[in-house]
Amino acid sequence: MIYLEQQLKLYSKKNCHLCEVAKVELEKVKNQTGCSYYEIDIYEDDELLEMYGLMIPVVQYKGEIIQYGQIYHHTIIHFLNSETSFC
Repeated sequence: MIYLEQQLKLYSKKNCHLCEVAKVELEKVKNQTGCSYYEIDIYEDDELLEMYGLMIPVVQYKGEIIQYGQIYHHTIIHFLNSETSFC
């Protein structure tokens, strides 16, 4: 479980154009930093749907939301570089 906490989380849903764009941006992050991500469909959990339904896609790291809506790889990389240790 600790390993998953050190990865980026992408909260998303099916048929979401912004979520597809976010995946492309997160692949850029992975290629530049080695930091991988995993995807969570908010429709599989009522609590997640309530929390993130209007915000998706949402990128989170160690419990902190980095970005939501429009996702940009350079913003995520900047955030990760400010962490003392990441991924």
